[in-house]
Amino acid sequence: MGGGIGSRRVAAFAALSSWLAFAGCASQRDALDLAHNDKLYRTPRYQARLPVDRAVFVAPIADERDKRAADAAAPMWPQRPMADELWDRSIPEMLDDVLRDALRESGVVARIDDTVPPADETLLVTPRLHDLRGFLEEQPAGRCTLATLSLQIVVLGPADAAGVRKVLFDRSYDQSTGTQVARMPMPVPELYGRIVHDALARALLELDRSNVTRSGLPLVELDAAPAAGKAK
Repeated sequence: MGGGIGSRRVAAFAALSSWLAFAGCASQRDALDLAHNDKLYRTPRYQARLPVDRAVFVAPIADERDKRAADAAAPMWPQRPMADELWDRSIPEMLDDVLRDALRESGVVARIDDTVPPADETLLVTPRLHDLRGFLEEQPAGRCTLATLSLQIVVLGPADAAGVRKVLFDRSYDQSTGTQVARMPMPVPELYGRIVHDALARALLELDRSNVTRSGLPLVELDAAPAAGKAK
């Protein structure tokens, strides 16, 4: 009978540890929200290298995660996904705020104009979220956490006489990352914050380099987008 109690205690501890891998920062947080908790995420510190003069309208993020192709192969080790419902707000809502803060604080745009419909001279930023997933993976020597992001940023230029806007900028930011195997790896929400930060830092740099928000300078053609990074 003692062995049964011990087994139940081990199982309970394992379940608690699994939860802490998702929300281990919960006891120290104000909110499980990337936009409202700097323990999970901080806005990139990038600053525009030259003055800009174009305002932008930032459309709500198009959540296209359900359109991604299914993984071709099953993972080697059992994985538990982090459900969106664990966050205090929906992921698109959080990322909308995070993106707007990054654009505003970096000086890469002159201002964010929320006028609806946008003025003809205002640029349109139309972000699309293709993938954002986090997992707790059980392995023989412990566990690790994993996260994957795919975010596309499209910028449409001023409207012409016919109301048509030309694509001025179209880049995708893909990244996968993971922790080392440990008894208590970094919580998944912190991994989300890390990959979102890195993706937006790259997006700000490339928006700045492209001159898309400078009306007096020609557009700069950027190099091909780098391959998705992966670390563990």
